[in-house]
Order: sequence, then C-alpha cells, then structure tokens
Amino acid sequence: MIRRDAARVVGCITNFAISYAFTLVAFLAIDFLWLAWLAKPIYTAEMGALLRQEPNYGAAAAFYLLYAGGLVFFAVSPALKSDSVLQA
Repeated sequence: MIRRDAARVVGCITNFAISYAFTLVAFLAIDFLWLAWLAKPIYTAEMGALLRQEPNYGAAAAFYLLYAGGLVFFAVSPALKSDSVLQA
C-alpha cells in the first residue's frame, strides 16, 4: 500500500514537473517574441521615457517562474486530470 502511494506521489510530481517545464518554455518563447519584436515599437513610442535601459532580470525571473507555476496549477493540471481542454 505504501509503495503504491509513493509511486502515485512520484507520478504526480513528475507530471507537474513536465507540465511546468513545457509551460515555462512555451510562455518564455511567446513572451520573448512579443516583447522583442512585435510590441517593442509600440512600447518605445508610447512609454519610451518610462522604459529602463537595462531590464530587472531578477524581477523578470521571479515573475516568469511564479506565473508558469500558476498556469500549471490553475489551468494545465485540471485540464490533464479531466482529460479535457474545456476544463482549463
């Protein structure tokens, strides 16, 4: 009984880790495209004086790690458990 429970816990952790990794990579790729090419001219024209010369990488890393975790916890995991994208 204990081995079966341990295997289930390890399976849940593995599923969460894989979901988290794929979500983080996808989110970073999409956001990089948005910030680097698509929205950069708009942001520069509209908020040029407010933009920093060098981004705050620590704050960005914390945001992306937490946001990806929230996406997995609130959207990806429920969708995988119910086996339906409509659940997300």
